[in-house]
Amino acid sequence: MNEIIAALKAALVAAGLRVYDTTVPSSAAVQYPYVLLWSSPGRMTSVSLAGQRTALDDTFGATTVGITPEQVRLAAKTARAVMDGLEPGVLAGQHVDEVRLFDSRPIAPDRDFPLVGGSYPMTGVDIYRVSSTPA
Repeated sequence: MNEIIAALKAALVAAGLRVYDTTVPSSAAVQYPYVLLWSSPGRMTSVSLAGQRTALDDTFGATTVGITPEQVRLAAKTARAVMDGLEPGVLAGQHVDEVRLFDSRPIAPDRDFPLVGGSYPMTGVDIYRVSSTPA
């Protein structure tokens, strides 16, 4: 899953988005909007009669964070245009299939992180499905 997240991050950065893997580093000066990519370590499944778990079938999330709902919508639109339908190809010996938007959650304030002035950053979450098989 590390290689897939790295490829997605590179594609999003190339599209002009600020992207972090799972969390914003404490050393980073937060600038909005940004996208957090997050995932499990990778859910491997079996596609052979031998029962070897060599295929990946998992989901990952892209949380878009902005000051306003409009900022979240615009950045999420760019992220979706990059990731939905992306075919990363072969990564680390695995053929990664087309990435697909699977679910989306409503934009909402993140009340865990108050901004100066008393407002809260807004977040939107998209869930994508990703799968791969040995190349």
